[in-house]
Amino acid sequence: MDKKIDTIREKYFSPLERMELLGSFLFYISAILSFIILLIDESMYPKIYDIIQISFLLVVFVLCIVSISIRLHFSPRAQEYRYKDFLSHAYKLPLGEEQTKKYYNNNQDIPVKCIPAQTLENSFYSKNTALEMVKNERVKVASYVFIWLVAMLNRSTDLAWISIVAQLVLSEQILSRWLRIEWLGFKFERTFDDIFRLIQGGKDGNFFEVNTLEIAGRYEMAKSNAGITLSSKIFDESKEKMDKEWKGIRKLLGL
Repeated sequence: MDKKIDTIREKYFSPLERMELLGSFLFYISAILSFIILLIDESMYPKIYDIIQISFLLVVFVLCIVSISIRLHFSPRAQEYRYKDFLSHAYKLPLGEEQTKKYYNNNQDIPVKCIPAQTLENSFYSKNTALEMVKNERVKVASYVFIWLVAMLNRSTDLAWISIVAQLVLSEQILSRWLRIEWLGFKFERTFDDIFRLIQGGKDGNFFEVNTLEIAGRYEMAKSNAGITLSSKIFDESKEKMDKEWKGIRKLLGL
């Protein structure tokens, strides 16, 4: 395949990933500070205790700002430009100044054929990336749950420690994130299977077009609802293998 040029990823998704990385960093800093607070005797070290408390509050405040900016600015902006690019390629009409090159690989030249082909390609790469991501999340969640269970079963463990570990496990960064990636991977798999069968059926007309748009819309809604940015690192590591598989799928379906 020709080399892809993805200016949208560079301009909009890279800042989003950096903000998410900052959010994760602040989350773990706040967790560490909450543990330190339990270890410090306020009566013996009042100044240090106050410094840690103030630091914790500041970190939580900045984390809140980062989380809101991701949800209301960085993520919607990146997804909006990606969807504009999707429609631009399908209808051969630029909807913005940012345009990818060779991002979609199919030989379709009319929108009713381009949209299902592009949705199939999107869901193929997305499901593979999500399924690789979830492997790491399963290990992380299992580790935290194991630590939490050990702490709970140990009668000498202070209830405050158990409470903090529980907050970590049940937070958006650990348990919720894992469940959202699992759900998103399932949705991407379903999208790929549905659009694959639709294209394989080889039928044209309103039924084909309406079902294509419904599946494409479902794919976009899943991305929005999950609030998960797919890992560019995992994507890059698996890209060569996925490109070969996608080439075989294109050949099979005549795309």
